[in-house]
Amino acid sequence: MEWGIKVDISADLCFTTEELPQSYLIKIKNIEGWKNLPEEKEFKEAEIKIEFRWSDYISKEKPWYILLINSGNGYDKVGIYREKDGEKPITILKKGEWSEKIYTEIDTDKGRKRVVFKIKVVELSPDGENLKIYFTPLCSLSGFGFPSGIEKEFENFNGLPVPCSFYTSNRLGWIDIETVSELIDLQNEYLGECAKYLLKNKEWDLFFMHAHCPDHFYHPFINEIEKDKKVEEAEKKFYISLDNMLGEILKSIDEEKTLIIITSDHGAVPTQEEYRETGFDINKILEEKGLIVTEIDESTGKKKIIWEKTKAVGKLSCYVYINLKSKYSHGIVEDREYEEIQNQIINALYDYTDPKTGKKPVAFALKKQDARIIGLYGDRVGDVVYGLYPETPGEHGRQITTGEYGIGSMKGLFIAKGPNIKRGAIIERTIWLTDIVPTICYLLDLPVPKDCEGAVLYQIFQDPDFKLKEFENLKKNYERVKKAIEAEKHLTHNY
Repeated sequence: MEWGIKVDISADLCFTTEELPQSYLIKIKNIEGWKNLPEEKEFKEAEIKIEFRWSDYISKEKPWYILLINSGNGYDKVGIYREKDGEKPITILKKGEWSEKIYTEIDTDKGRKRVVFKIKVVELSPDGENLKIYFTPLCSLSGFGFPSGIEKEFENFNGLPVPCSFYTSNRLGWIDIETVSELIDLQNEYLGECAKYLLKNKEWDLFFMHAHCPDHFYHPFINEIEKDKKVEEAEKKFYISLDNMLGEILKSIDEEKTLIIITSDHGAVPTQEEYRETGFDINKILEEKGLIVTEIDESTGKKKIIWEKTKAVGKLSCYVYINLKSKYSHGIVEDREYEEIQNQIINALYDYTDPKTGKKPVAFALKKQDARIIGLYGDRVGDVVYGLYPETPGEHGRQITTGEYGIGSMKGLFIAKGPNIKRGAIIERTIWLTDIVPTICYLLDLPVPKDCEGAVLYQIFQDPDFKLKEFENLKKNYERVKKAIEAEKHLTHNY
């Protein structure tokens, strides 16, 4: 694969008799060399190798074994074993069943690692020839906590500490959408358990956490929600799952005395039908205008950029970078040409009309020095910043933040509850993510970070002047105490 995320110990795994992308093919055969199996039943076997996906580790595990069990009316059970001993199964399951949580140690190139995971038998035909077994991610039980070792206190919590690596497994043909929902529940249940434990058992002033399932769900599924009832139902289920998690967390705090904020960093929109196959490729536009020069790499058969002839390239979602001599070792653009190239890029983007839709997908394009009007500046910002209309592909990232299309919206969510927070009010002002930190600091009397750029959300308060009134009361009380002390002095003899 060309991209991915690293997980500890392994992303999810699929062992199947069907050739599916990124899965591990298994071959069913007659049993050989087993002990402690009942004679009255029929069996078949398969060998599986536990490899690691998307991992920082290399598996050193010996082969595991699958035992197919015919209880009398066809093969109806599957056992998973680490050795060919019928009395030592890891788990025995029927079709559609999940195992209990499995705690074990796995051999890796960096030593033995303790993990927890679950197994589901997705498919099993009565003749035993068609089989699909799904392993959740092999979740490490150590090494991810801070302070070090605190994760060991979470070891027996409900749910599973699964990374977000299972959403594409439905697209690979490994699992159905219902199983995706079950995995989301496992993840959210674990996160909720961790949060409850920390809130009840550790001293804290500020607690924050992150649940990523909406983002990961919408990337593969948002274009199907309106036409597939099962996907629509799965969308509802993940919101119910998040709501249940939140409800459990709130049981651990005093809601009347605690400031609670729920927020998202962005929304998501579906992709217009015409864009779904071709996508929007900014570098293709730049290449057509001669700003990028490419050639076919003979070793891969794919295009590669010839940097010594390229003036600019689109990277990182919504940026175009100019290949400056003064900045890059392969740069060819002189500093004096900088604004001229910026203008060429902007003109190319505004000139482009999508041949399939007849629309101009670029909503705006700005020079880096002008991008401060949308809050962007600094060394890492592209030399040209652009935004697309929401129906162009990508679900989120390049689309303008006010964009709405189909069932989706790019607008984020903000909910606040707590002392002096309005009840049941909808705020009309635009709330930016940068406003959240100064608002929290203001309400909790915390120091404001030196690089904070947001504003306090006074509009969410029942009384925007409550801090001023607190200060005035402090001043009055101070004066009273001061006068009392002065009076006490006059009543005191010095001899």
